[in-house]
Amino acid sequence: MKQATWTDLLRQCRALAPVSLASVRHSPWSSTAIVCCVMLSVLMLLAFLAMASGYERQLSSRGQPDVALVLAREATAEAGSRLSREQIEAIARIDTAARQSPELALTVSLPRQDAGRMSLNLRGMAAAGMELRPGFRLVAGRLFAPGRNELIVGHRLAEELRGVAIGETLRLMGRDWTVVGHFALDGAVFEGELWAELGAVQGSYGRDNQFQSVRVQLPSSDTAAALDALNARLATDPELQLTALTEREFFARQAEGTSRLIGYLAWPLSAVLAIGTVAGCFTTMSMAVQARRRSLRALHQLGYGAPAVFFSVLFESLLLALAGALLALGLGWLLFDGMHGTGMAAGMTSMRYEWQLDAGNALQALALALAIGLLGGAVPAWRSLNIKQGALA
Repeated sequence: MKQATWTDLLRQCRALAPVSLASVRHSPWSSTAIVCCVMLSVLMLLAFLAMASGYERQLSSRGQPDVALVLAREATAEAGSRLSREQIEAIARIDTAARQSPELALTVSLPRQDAGRMSLNLRGMAAAGMELRPGFRLVAGRLFAPGRNELIVGHRLAEELRGVAIGETLRLMGRDWTVVGHFALDGAVFEGELWAELGAVQGSYGRDNQFQSVRVQLPSSDTAAALDALNARLATDPELQLTALTEREFFARQAEGTSRLIGYLAWPLSAVLAIGTVAGCFTTMSMAVQARRRSLRALHQLGYGAPAVFFSVLFESLLLALAGALLALGLGWLLFDGMHGTGMAAGMTSMRYEWQLDAGNALQALALALAIGLLGGAVPAWRSLNIKQGALA
């Protein structure tokens, strides 16, 4: 008997589905309003999700698995790390054969071509620092000379900033720096920086004997074991207070934190817009129920059960929400997927990345749209159950 009841309910719902479709066709303006409102709500969510996905995918895939980054133990980024010369010398003694690059990165602001300004890193490094960046090559000019206020610029920055052509002079912290070269890398993360000789950066900014990080080459045969051994050696001297992780792990952590922050912004802002959409959906569906009083009364009189009538009204709301979501997904892929953005990577390194939409983003968008349709249509669907004898309770 229970199986028959469920079968009968499914048969009634299937029979009433065309009635819901007909209702949509008979009220084109109100249906279009719901679809457009849902589409705007979902588009806002998709914009944030595409931004977060593109940023995380770009940054988490960067960095070398065979290069260790040594930071102060409590630091989560280079900007929050402080190393002394004694710590640098202790790291150098751990493995004298490995290539190492003590580095100091400071934030500077330079004018854009479009009259705005960009914050980015001026990174002082040892000669080995360039060897530890894969694909490093000069595309124009020459390397900076030791002891001079000379720097080289990522070639992408040369297209975006003013005053960084070879031979031009930048005024930083009251001192003149000459641009002597443009460089390129296999990855885009460090192309958004200015590079100079470590001692020149320390002297110009009054940071003598101050460092932020050390990059250490690990043997590619067994990087995990080498990293564990490096951390074990660092831990033998508790006064050092240092920790090491691979570059790839470091960037993955940076990407995760930033993408999570974007996600925290995406859902609350989308929810605010969705509240208005739910209210509009509720009002429109309530008006539709009022207009369909006679047809709904006829359905009751023809023997259709309350669950089937409830479904016919709710199905209309969900159908309109789904249509809005599909439109938003189509527009989102056209507008957002592949769009270029600029963000900060691993401190104040300027990085270009592509917004990307994936299946996970699409599922979240569909979930938001169906939630809007469910919340906006549930109460009008419930009220439709009270239309039996010509009175609306």
